[in-house]
Amino acid sequence: MEKQGRGVFTYEVFEKFQKEIVAARDHCCIQGIAQDGTLKIVTLRGRSHRIREVQCDTTTMIAHCSCKLFETIGIPCRHIMQVLRTENQNELPSYYIMKRWKKRCKRENVYDEHGNLIEEKATDSLNEATRKKISIVRNKLEDLIQKAKHSDEGMDFLTSSVLNIEAPLDEMVPTSGVKHTRQDEYEAFIGCNIPTEIDIHPPTDVRTVGRCKRIKREKEISEEEQKKKKKKKEAKVKVARLCKTCKQIVFHDSRNCPSKKEGKGAETVLQMKPSGAP
Repeated sequence: MEKQGRGVFTYEVFEKFQKEIVAARDHCCIQGIAQDGTLKIVTLRGRSHRIREVQCDTTTMIAHCSCKLFETIGIPCRHIMQVLRTENQNELPSYYIMKRWKKRCKRENVYDEHGNLIEEKATDSLNEATRKKISIVRNKLEDLIQKAKHSDEGMDFLTSSVLNIEAPLDEMVPTSGVKHTRQDEYEAFIGCNIPTEIDIHPPTDVRTVGRCKRIKREKEISEEEQKKKKKKKEAKVKVARLCKTCKQIVFHDSRNCPSKKEGKGAETVLQMKPSGAP
């Protein structure tokens, strides 16, 4: 399943799909299995110790889980993949591969409910029916290449078949003898003519004001940070100074001198004593 998902899903969706595969292998434990005809009901317990119920149709191999991850996001959950593994399913059923998460999702043209090609502006003079046929042929040929690339015999058969089509096709549609140049191909691709004279040019390069700075290595950056931390520590070191109250070289000043506080305490004690007290 992991190999199949890597070839089908986009990179972002495959990462989520791969997490569910790993969780199904490491954390999902089957608690019970019940059979009701072709419907198999499996109860599982995960790492969160919550019980999940998966109902799987053994004929179509389509399962529905009570966690509703596939119905919400469009990615099969770990519980469904664990049940499919118990049914010896090595590949994910096509029901669980949504078109919106495929790598080749944008390679196909979009049509409305009436079969008309939805396109803002046509890049050539072909009508919508012809463009639709071209799109179908391209997609079909790409599917055949993907199918035959795993076998040398298949690729040889596909190559010979495509080359055999060229001769009868030349008889049906004779070439007009007009050769298209590379410029004609570019103009047909962008949908407009390439001008012969170019009036708009890129701006001239101007050197920025100041001295250019080189990109520093991680070692240099770490050394500078250590130097800054060391300077901050040195700045925080206290320096002894002269206190005008106690007249000593200490680490305080007259505002918070201990002797000043002691003197205030003695004055308050004298004020609180009544007259005539010893």
